[in-house]
Amino acid sequence: MVRLQAASGLLRALGPCIRSSLSPECQQIAAAAAGVRLFESVAPAVTYRDVSDEWYLRQRSQISLGNRLPHVAVSAWISPSAVVVGDVDLLDRVSVWNNVVLRGDLNNITIGQVSNVQDRTVIHAARTSPAGISASVKVGKFVTIEPNCTLRSCRIGDFAKVGARSVLLEGSMMEDYSVLQPGSVLPPTRRVPTGEVWGGVPARFVRALSEDERDALKAEADDIRRLAWQQDAEQLPVGTAWRGVEAYRAAVVESGKAVSVPMRRLKYDQRKRREDEAANAISVAAGASQAIK
Repeated sequence: MVRLQAASGLLRALGPCIRSSLSPECQQIAAAAAGVRLFESVAPAVTYRDVSDEWYLRQRSQISLGNRLPHVAVSAWISPSAVVVGDVDLLDRVSVWNNVVLRGDLNNITIGQVSNVQDRTVIHAARTSPAGISASVKVGKFVTIEPNCTLRSCRIGDFAKVGARSVLLEGSMMEDYSVLQPGSVLPPTRRVPTGEVWGGVPARFVRALSEDERDALKAEADDIRRLAWQQDAEQLPVGTAWRGVEAYRAAVVESGKAVSVPMRRLKYDQRKRREDEAANAISVAAGASQAIK
């Protein structure tokens, strides 16, 4: 408290100095203010590391949380930028796309066969549900969850589709062959019956699904799975083989047979040089305007 009062007094004294040039008295006040420490920190020092020096992605796609472990089928695919935490079950041919977060830290999340969770979707299971049913998340087979959705302790049947930017709250349910239009909000304990299209905020009945639309739900999930296969084919398996590659690359560079070009550092230097040139141009223009005045 004493330090805070001292700092407040010094800041009030520095008020006139900020609006004018520093006089000798202001310089003494500033020196006194520099010696006032408002907070005591016991945290360890953090060493800054430039992003251009990072060669490998340190993010983990699968994270265990105590005794809650992700269970991922061999044929399932998880994007390197996605995060699967805790009690999450991904069955055969499931695809989890870029920047998706599946949080099974409080309860179980199960994604059925050939279902897909698309970009930036968040699925979280609460500890309990106000509806009195299980708070776990159950997603059936051949389900398409479009980008930017939020699902919390809900149930989705087979051959269903959740539109982009939709929200499913605790206890809500979508039955088989049901569709939720983009941007909809399904309130707690609300149920979308089989063969119906719902939409709006809050979601309401819009129309019934046609037979062709029912068949298209399975075909869409199959198409997205084929795209996931292509993505998976481009990824290297997780392991420590990169250590051998790095050792070989270093040996080749030291022998003089090849030259290592740090592309990330090169791009950073180019951007920094452009920023410096722009700052110099602004300072020159400011100096010229002052000279004219």
